[in-house]
Amino acid sequence: MRSIEELIDEAVASGAKHAVLTGGEPMMFGELVGLSRGLAEAGMHITVETAGTLVLPELVCDLMSLSPKLAGSTPIDDPRDPSGAWAKRHEQRRLNFDSINELIASTRDRQLKFVVSGPEDLDEIESVLGKVRGYEPRDVMLMPEGVTVPDPDSIRWVIEACVERGWSYCPRVHVQLFGNTRGT
Repeated sequence: MRSIEELIDEAVASGAKHAVLTGGEPMMFGELVGLSRGLAEAGMHITVETAGTLVLPELVCDLMSLSPKLAGSTPIDDPRDPSGAWAKRHEQRRLNFDSINELIASTRDRQLKFVVSGPEDLDEIESVLGKVRGYEPRDVMLMPEGVTVPDPDSIRWVIEACVERGWSYCPRVHVQLFGNTRGT
């Protein structure tokens, strides 16, 4: 396992100017505070990608990328979860409006990114946004679900919903560039 210092040294040596701290739920690791602080001290722009279910008060962050999980993200009938315990836990924890609102209030630059699978998700997004304070429509992004580049007809509804509401369309650039490749 690499130390925080090794990770910071590796990031600096790469020449990158922007670090994205993500992966499952990064806020569950207290070490994220030291990593974010060290990367910021090295002059990097820090984006944190999170579901917004937890808060780390001392976290250094330039852009908070919140991705609240919609009901379709609950792993129902997953063969890896025969008892349904994982699905039940996910459903109980997937939205924490106190945390989401605190994260929005603590970061000047933020975005709310929703991964969508169909037009039926729009009502749920509107319901979620009804419980979120301090965001602007321009902070909301919709990203189509999937591991392949969608054809234009299949995402037309997403683009239309964004235009109607003043939201942004967010393509899956990593899929366009690298395909369905783990780690991208």
